[in-house]
Amino acid sequence: MSKEALIVILDVGASMTTLRPNSKGLSGLDKSKKAIRLLIQQKLLFFKKTTVLGMVLVGTSATDNPLNDEYDGNYMNVSVARQLEPANLAFLEDVDGIHFDGGSGDLFDGILVAVQMLDRFVGTKKYTKRLYVLTNGGEIIHDADQLDKIAGHMVGSDMKVNFIGIDFADDDDDEDEDDADKMVDDDNPIKPILSFDIDEQKYEDATMKAVEDDPDSRSYRHVMNEKIIRNFSKKIRGVVFPCKDALAMMSFFKTRTVAQTSKFRGDLEIGRIRIPVQTFGKTMLSNMPSLKKHSEVASQMADGENSQCAVKMDRTYMNKLNPDADAEGIAPEERVKAYRYGKERIPFSGFDEELLKFPTERCLQVLGFVEQSKIPRHHRMSGVDIVVASPGDERAGLALSAFVHACHQQNRAILVRYIKRKNAAPLIGYLIPKIKDTIEFFYWNQLPFSCDLRTFPFASLDTNQFRPSSKEIDIAKNLVNKLDLMTAITDEDGDTEQALRPKRTFNPCLQRFYQTVETRALDPQASIGPLDPVIAEYVNPNEKLFNSSAKELKEFHERFPLKVMTVKKKKTHKNWADVVAIAGEVKQNAFPSSFGLGDMSDEDDDDDAKIGDITMAQFDTSRVSTISTITPVADFKAMFSQRDDVEMIDKAIKMMWSVIHDLIDQSFKSKLFPKAIECVKTLRQGCLQEDEWKKFNDGLSELRHGYELKKPKFWVELVTASILPIHSEECSQSDITRAVASSFLSMPSFSTISSVSEDTEDAD
Repeated sequence: MSKEALIVILDVGASMTTLRPNSKGLSGLDKSKKAIRLLIQQKLLFFKKTTVLGMVLVGTSATDNPLNDEYDGNYMNVSVARQLEPANLAFLEDVDGIHFDGGSGDLFDGILVAVQMLDRFVGTKKYTKRLYVLTNGGEIIHDADQLDKIAGHMVGSDMKVNFIGIDFADDDDDEDEDDADKMVDDDNPIKPILSFDIDEQKYEDATMKAVEDDPDSRSYRHVMNEKIIRNFSKKIRGVVFPCKDALAMMSFFKTRTVAQTSKFRGDLEIGRIRIPVQTFGKTMLSNMPSLKKHSEVASQMADGENSQCAVKMDRTYMNKLNPDADAEGIAPEERVKAYRYGKERIPFSGFDEELLKFPTERCLQVLGFVEQSKIPRHHRMSGVDIVVASPGDERAGLALSAFVHACHQQNRAILVRYIKRKNAAPLIGYLIPKIKDTIEFFYWNQLPFSCDLRTFPFASLDTNQFRPSSKEIDIAKNLVNKLDLMTAITDEDGDTEQALRPKRTFNPCLQRFYQTVETRALDPQASIGPLDPVIAEYVNPNEKLFNSSAKELKEFHERFPLKVMTVKKKKTHKNWADVVAIAGEVKQNAFPSSFGLGDMSDEDDDDDAKIGDITMAQFDTSRVSTISTITPVADFKAMFSQRDDVEMIDKAIKMMWSVIHDLIDQSFKSKLFPKAIECVKTLRQGCLQEDEWKKFNDGLSELRHGYELKKPKFWVELVTASILPIHSEECSQSDITRAVASSFLSMPSFSTISSVSEDTEDAD
C-alpha cells in the first residue's frame, strides 16, 4: 500500500460560522469539523501506518506559518495547527477546539503554506501528496492573477487537490460517481472555462458588504470565489465537491481500502474476434472492520507499557478414541479431511481434492445477446465490475466502442462466461453498455445458475379470496404515489429532491461503529451516545413524508387490516413416546417401567451414544418423513413445512388418511376417535391451504363409506364436529357449492359428494 501525505486546509473565517436556512443548527464550520473527525477515524482504523496528516487553518486571528516569516508578513492569518505526523487521538481533540476567533485570511495563502509543508516533508521520498480544502468561499481572495503560477507548480509536483465547497452549487452530475479519481491526461488537458480575471472593483465592493445583511442568499463574493475555485481546480486537475452534509464529505474523504488493480486482463472473445480488455471493481460489499482480542487481565499484569497483550488462538487436534496416545496433538501431515456420508465419515485427502477439481482457463467468452428487459432485476448477484478496453490500445478501444454503441442502440445485453483466473469457478453473467463523455465501457453483473435459484411452492393468489378489487388497487396506488422518495425531502434552498440517494446514503452500522470508537477512544468510561442525527434521518421513517400521507395510510389500514398471529413455541424436549414413534419396530413395553415417560435431554451430541437399539441420530425430527399414530398432527404439519420437496404434500395427505383409518380401526371402543377427528380437521386445513380440495373430498367420501355403518359412534362424532367437504366459497376451484357440502353429512348412506351434487342440480 503506497504512503500518503495529506493536509487538511480549513477555512475558519466569519462566513463559515453563519447558519444557512434549513441547516439544522449546524454552520459550515461545524459540518467541516465533523467531516475532519470522520476522516481521522478512518486513518486511525485503517491507514495509521501508511498516512501522515497535517492541518492548516485559514482566517485565524494569529499568524503561525514559516512562509510568513520568510516573506515579511505576506501570509497573515494563516496558522499551521498540526504538522505532518501519523493520525492520533490528540488530533481528534485539537479538531474539537477549532473555532472562529475574529480573523480573516486568504484561502490561497493557506494552500501555499500547505504546499510548502508537503514539499519539505516528502522531498524525494515516494508519497502520494494530497490536499483537502474545506471552504464556503466567503473570504477575500487577493492577487487572483498569480493563481496560474501556483497551479503550474502544483501540477509539476503531482499534487492531488480536492475542494469541498460548503454550500456550493450542486452540479447534479449523478452519473459521474468517480470524480475523486478523475485525472486529466497531459495529452488532453481540460481547458479552463473561466479566466482568473474578474471585475476587481465589483469584487472589492462586495467585500464591504457584511454577511449578516443577507444571510438567506449567497453574496456576490461567494459566487465569484466559487467560480475562481472551480477554475483553479480545472487547471490543477483537481475536483470540486459541492457538499452540504458532513457524511457526504466523509464519503469523499474516505480513501479506497482496495487498490484499483485489474481483476482480469485478457480478451473479450466474440466468436473469432478478440478484443483486449481489463476489468475493475465498481462496487463491493463493505464489511465491519476486523477487531483483535485484547486481554484485560494480561494488560493489568504487564510490567512494560509496550506489552501487546493480544489474545492468540492455538488449535490442537486430538485423537477422540485414544486421547492419551497423542498428548501433544496430531501433526498436520497426519490429519486428513473427512466428509459425512450417512453414519460414516469418508476421508478425502488434498490429492483427491485436487484431482477432482474442475480445471478452467481464464476467459471472458460471449455466449449470446439478449434484450435487457428479459433479465430480471432480482437475478443480479454479487458486486459490479467495469469492463474497459486495454489502456493504450486504440484498436481495442474502437472495437469495444462499436459493441457498446450497438448494444446501446439495440437495447441488448451480452451473456458471457467469466473466469477471472486459472482454475477459478466459472461464472455466468451479462454485460450492459454505458456511454459517458470521456469513456465507453460495459458493466458486468453475475447471474445465477439454475441450482442457485430457490423455488418455493405457494398457494395461488389468483383466487376470489385474494384477488383485490379495483378500489383496493386504487388505494394501494395512491399510497405508493404519496410515499414517493423522488420528492421526499427539501434542501436548504427550499427545493424538493430525492431521498435516500445511494450515493449519499451510507452504511449505518459502519458510521455508528466509527462514532462509538471515537467516543471511547477519547474517554474509555464514556457511555454509548445517541445515534447521529444524520444517520437516524435515513434509518428511521421520514416523519414529514408519513404525516403528509396520513389519509392514504388510514384508508390502506382500514381496507387491509393486520391481525397479530400468536406463534406457539416449539417443543425443546422429546419423550419416550416420540422415540417409539420414530423407531417404529420398538414396542412401548420394550423399555423397563423404571424409565417412565419423563423428559429426555438431547444435549448429548455423540453420534455413537445409544439407548437400547435406538441411536441418537433418530432423535433428529427436523426432517419428518412419516406420520405416526402417536403425534400425527405434529408430524403432518412438519411434513407440510418441508417446502423444498414438492412431492412431500401429496405424500403427507396420503399418509394422514392412512393414519386416520388406523386410529379408527385400532381404537379400543371410542378412545382414539377424538384423535382421529382432530386429524381430519388438520388435514382439511392443510388441503384448503394447498388447494388440494379434491383429495380431501374424495377421502371424506371414502371415510363415510367405510365407517358410517361399521363405526356409527365415530360417524356421529364427525357429524357433531361439522367437518364439511371443501366447497367453492372456500376454494374457487372446488366443483361443489356450500349447500351441497352442508347436505353431505345428512344425506343417505353410501352416497358420494358427486351424487349429492348431481341430485341438487337436478332439483334446481
